[in-house]
Amino acid sequence: MSAHQLTVLWDIDGTLLDVRGAGRRAFVAAVAQVWGGARDLRDVSFAGATDLGVLAQVLEPALLDDARTARFFEQLGLSLAEELAATPARACFAARETTAALAARGVAQGLLTGNEERCARLKLRSAGFDEAWFTFGAYGHEHGDRDQLARLAARRRPGRHVVVGDTPRDVQAARAIDAIAIAVCTGFAERRALVDACPDHLLDDLSGLLALL
Repeated sequence: MSAHQLTVLWDIDGTLLDVRGAGRRAFVAAVAQVWGGARDLRDVSFAGATDLGVLAQVLEPALLDDARTARFFEQLGLSLAEELAATPARACFAARETTAALAARGVAQGLLTGNEERCARLKLRSAGFDEAWFTFGAYGHEHGDRDQLARLAARRRPGRHVVVGDTPRDVQAARAIDAIAIAVCTGFAERRALVDACPDHLLDDLSGLLALL
């Protein structure tokens, strides 16, 4: 199967870019704004998680009503925009070049991310990506389970998929939709953890992805 017949589903943080802690800081600020009080999230893992999943880790279920959750995501976008204005995101090595080259070759690209959609777009713009390269996505405000997000993305664009991510959860999400799993060592997971997750391919960075496809 040629590359143009595939849909590449991208994780964002640690795969395409690094926000240097801006996402966590914005998350903490938004939680405090909506639910009140400072919460210590230093021991909360964001790697491979979804925004809804992280909320479920730090708040009682009774507090996660629709109205306050909607307010949280509104505030999260505002807080993240402020953070990125002060400290812009940085693209991972070869990430912009790779996504641009895939777009030029007509390869469909989507986002499979734990980020809420507006936050995902803010990060991409901050790191210098063209949003037009990513024609659809499944986002962290839509479900707390990353596997379910993968299934949602696959329904939105049926066919053969490649999932590219930097954590074992990305590999697991690929398995949930029978996709090719490509893990990249530019993010949050240790190489050993990625090896143990048994991706179809393990790359040091994205410079080798075009040749692989």
